[in-house]
Amino acid sequence: RNRHPVYKDWAKLDSIPFNYFRRNMPKNIDKSQIRVGVKQSRVAIPAVIPITPEFMRILGYYVGEGSITNGVKVTFSFGHHELDTCVKDLTRCLEKVFGVKPSISKPHETAINVVLNSASIAFLFEKVLKMGTNSNNKRLPYIVFNVPKTLKWHFLMAYIKGDGYIQNAKRNKKIVVATSSKELFTDLKFLLTLMGLSFSTHIYNSQERVIKGRKTCFSRSYHIYIREGIALEPQSLPIDPYRRELLRISGYRYTNLYRHTVQKHWLAKVFSPEQLPEKLRRIVLSDIGFLPVKEIEIVQSNSEWVYDISVEDVERFIGGEAIALLHNSLDAAEVGRIPPNIIVELSCEDNPDDGVDIYRLRVEDNGIGVAPEHIPRAFATVLYGSKYGYKQSRGTFGLGGTMALLYGQITTNKPATVISSRGGKEIHKFALMIDIVKNEPRIFKHEVFKNERKWRGTIIEFYLEADYTGSKAKIIEYLKHTAIANPHASLLFIDPKGRMYYFPRVTDKVPEPPKESLPHPVGVDVEAMNRLLANSRQKDMLSFLVSNFQRVGEKTAREVLQLAGIPEDANPKKLTHDQVTSLVDAIKRYNKFRAPDPSSVSPIGEELLSIGIKNMLQPEFIYVVQRPPSSYSGFPFVVEVGIAYGGSIPVAEGIKLYRFANKIPLLYDERADVVWKVVNERIDWSNYKVPRVSPVALVTHICSPKIPYKSVGKEAIADRPEIERELVIAIREAARQLKLYLSKIEKKQTAIKRMNIYAKYLPIIAKCSGKLVDKKPPDISKLLGRLGIDENTLKETQEKILKELEKKFLVVEEAE
Repeated sequence: RNRHPVYKDWAKLDSIPFNYFRRNMPKNIDKSQIRVGVKQSRVAIPAVIPITPEFMRILGYYVGEGSITNGVKVTFSFGHHELDTCVKDLTRCLEKVFGVKPSISKPHETAINVVLNSASIAFLFEKVLKMGTNSNNKRLPYIVFNVPKTLKWHFLMAYIKGDGYIQNAKRNKKIVVATSSKELFTDLKFLLTLMGLSFSTHIYNSQERVIKGRKTCFSRSYHIYIREGIALEPQSLPIDPYRRELLRISGYRYTNLYRHTVQKHWLAKVFSPEQLPEKLRRIVLSDIGFLPVKEIEIVQSNSEWVYDISVEDVERFIGGEAIALLHNSLDAAEVGRIPPNIIVELSCEDNPDDGVDIYRLRVEDNGIGVAPEHIPRAFATVLYGSKYGYKQSRGTFGLGGTMALLYGQITTNKPATVISSRGGKEIHKFALMIDIVKNEPRIFKHEVFKNERKWRGTIIEFYLEADYTGSKAKIIEYLKHTAIANPHASLLFIDPKGRMYYFPRVTDKVPEPPKESLPHPVGVDVEAMNRLLANSRQKDMLSFLVSNFQRVGEKTAREVLQLAGIPEDANPKKLTHDQVTSLVDAIKRYNKFRAPDPSSVSPIGEELLSIGIKNMLQPEFIYVVQRPPSSYSGFPFVVEVGIAYGGSIPVAEGIKLYRFANKIPLLYDERADVVWKVVNERIDWSNYKVPRVSPVALVTHICSPKIPYKSVGKEAIADRPEIERELVIAIREAARQLKLYLSKIEKKQTAIKRMNIYAKYLPIIAKCSGKLVDKKPPDISKLLGRLGIDENTLKETQEKILKELEKKFLVVEEAE
């Protein structure tokens, strides 16, 4: 029906309105026979256009040399020398794809135009494929990025034929393409990157040129130089998450797997696709590669607005002027490496008649959060730890937090509240208690809220009986010590009276986290060996030793098995108890093992430890020592020592000790610790000019995947010979630096004392000498200047003498 209420019998005509046909399309119609046109236009195009090489070449020619006039006329402009190449190829493609024959005109001697008077084709190019209408607003059609690589080549070759030229350089040839469209410039770089081509770019600003005596203004242009050969594909892949599995598969034969990154082609060569983990296999077999971050730069924007792109959960997106995987660093901040913000709030909720106070403890952090499916068991199950891996950690078996909640449950019979989010769409809140008999979580309530502000972190809240008055001093001391070892953290404690104790972050630098590694054979006992054997997937003992222990190759494994008297082809799961014991004994007796991998420890670092000590103690002198990694019983460890003098350190008898293990303060059992033994029994401080009563503080930090504590309370470190030796070396080195500082102070004080004597007696000697000879006293100002005594020092000395004399006279008068 047209505008007027006049009905037409479309069955008698050869066309039908498009929208009517689309709403009433027959089911079994052959769509390949349908053509779409515009009213009053003689040219109709197929309703279904196959994406063929000819169609892609048409698009390439249009992006390079095409334009649209008045939404009807499509023109391709070529040079006269392209008649037998581009013009003939384009004409053939148009006839094959659209079934139309274009007209060819020659506007002047050096140009040839291929013209299509078709509103349908103009609509397709401009509105559907969004390729623009002229050189200033051209863009690549979106389908180019989604077609196979062969079709991409057809498009690119047609574009280069129309709008590019070859530049013969001395070293290598290159194809040059230029455009005035910034959008097309960006799109081309995306396409070239997808195709793995090597290219460079240059932007020419607008300028005036004189051509045949006329001034001509050239607009800003964007040039791309496509070089010979394929671009070097980013080959390096980070393999830290897959190292353990790859080592097990390869039998520990390749040292490349101990690196942080390896080459893709090397992985494809060494491992079959079936051996690679699924995610890694998909990357190795794809065109994806990784490049290291070389530089981070803060740039100033001329725009008033800054747009932040955020992808839920992963915080990754594609952007830039070439294909780049970007990351919203401020939101995700490299999982776990966010500078911590810790808020601890303690409030008194009830004071019953028996005098025992009930407190509410609330702890909040800004960490990576806990997945909702893990929250109940992580917080309401004893021994639900994620720290059985071989790397340094503050906890060990998942006891600490759970036992705190259990104590609160036993003393108050109230559920604990856990709130957490990983920065996604939801925040999960649980009310939990621990089933002590079954060691299972009891969930009283589970609520889900919208995370509109993209909050990330965990909040734990529970009730407990406590005596804050008697524990206050130790709580504040613990927080102060924590601030020393963690200067990158912000700590806030609010006590029951509302007083705030704030320890601000003094640096944004975060220590490198430890990396998980396989256990060292020397550190495995019989029980651990039984557990490894029971979980083994290997079918013989040779591959078992190579795959389950770090730095054990086939040669070492054979020598150990021979020493233990166990066949190489023995089944690990069928070893007898005596054979397991013999294997562990053989490992203890074997002395050719390489030192354990130190990447599983995370020291504070000299810089951060120095910052922490300066911030909390504000000393006059500080020196920090970090010893090279060492090992005991197959476990790597690092000793760090910092010595400080003066400032806010109180003057006391002996050395003030600040002990840390894996960045955790040790406040109790000081005399049972190996550090106390070394400081008070192995070091003679008089040799380092440290008086018995002095403002000296010593900070020690020992980090290891397994700290040899003396008791389950984890407050004192055992005196292992290896640890004791490293402590002695580190403390003596720090003490020598303190000795040099104290020697300088002593020399300075001696010099000051000497000058005070000169300033005190030289003026008196000069005055008396003048009286003896009945002459004017000599001018001693030059002599005093040579001795470094200025007028102010002289006046201060004279005032001191007068005060001393006044005191003496007062004493004499009182005595009389």
